[in-house]
Amino acid sequence: MSSIYLTSGPQGSGKSSYCRKIVSLQPEIRLIMRDEILISIFGKTALAQHEHIHAKKVIFEMIINIISSTKNALIILDFWNGYSKERVAMIRELKEMGVTKVFCWQFQVDIETCLKWFFQKPDSAEYSETRVKHDYSLYYEMAKGIINDGFDKVFKINPLKPIILSEIME
Repeated sequence: MSSIYLTSGPQGSGKSSYCRKIVSLQPEIRLIMRDEILISIFGKTALAQHEHIHAKKVIFEMIINIISSTKNALIILDFWNGYSKERVAMIRELKEMGVTKVFCWQFQVDIETCLKWFFQKPDSAEYSETRVKHDYSLYYEMAKGIINDGFDKVFKINPLKPIILSEIME
C-alpha cells in the first residue's frame, strides 16, 4: 500500500517549506518537489509547456521507483495543480501507477502572508504584486470544488499553525 500527499495552494502559500518540515519530523517520508526537479533539469521554473511535461514524466518515474521498491511508501508530492482537471488527471494517473491512496493538502493562507512569502522566493523578481494577488484569487476560485476531484481525503493546512501529524495524515 502506498500513499501520496499532493500539495495544492497558491504560489507563496508555504507548501515547500511545510513539506520540508514534515520530512524533518518523519524522515521515512519521501519528498518530491516539482520546482526542485525543474531547476535540476532546466535551471529555472518558468518554462515552456513541453519542458513541464518532460519534468512530470521524470517525477512519475521517481514515484514508480519508490512504490515498486518500498512497502507502504509515503510520498509528499509538491506539484502545482491549480485546476480541477489537472488534479483529476493526476489522481487517475497516480492510481494507475499503483498508488493506493491520494490525499490532498490544501494550503489555506491569507493574502498578506502569501505575498510576503512569495516575494522571499529567489525567482519572484519577475512578478508584480498585482499578478500574485490575481493568481491567489484565481487559485481559490478554481479550487472551490477540490473536495469533488477524487482525493481519498482533503486536509486543510494552515502553515502558520504548529504541525500535528495526526491531523494531516492517515
